[in-house]
Amino acid sequence: MSIKEQCKLAGVPRSSYYFRPKREAKSGDEMLMRAIDRVYTEEPTFGTRRMRDALNGLGHEAGRGRVRQLMRGMGIEPIYPKPRLSVPDKEHKRYPYLLREMEISASN
Repeated sequence: MSIKEQCKLAGVPRSSYYFRPKREAKSGDEMLMRAIDRVYTEEPTFGTRRMRDALNGLGHEAGRGRVRQLMRGMGIEPIYPKPRLSVPDKEHKRYPYLLREMEISASN
């Protein structure tokens, strides 16, 4: 009997037959998440690489991908100086806006 017929007899959609539940959290994830939280509260500037090194120094075996996944899941993001692209340099010459007082009635 085909899977289609079996699912029809059981009254179950075929998508439910093929559904694979997401991987459950590993037993060590909870302990690793606590360690990540502890290290992050001490040093919030650590990204995934330095967090991995800190965790391995504490005796937790964790790769960078696993640390990244757990940090994202916990909503943790490192604090670092963002680029200040809109701040003008003080030495840069400022040019006046020449059209400020003009009334523009038509295009060229």
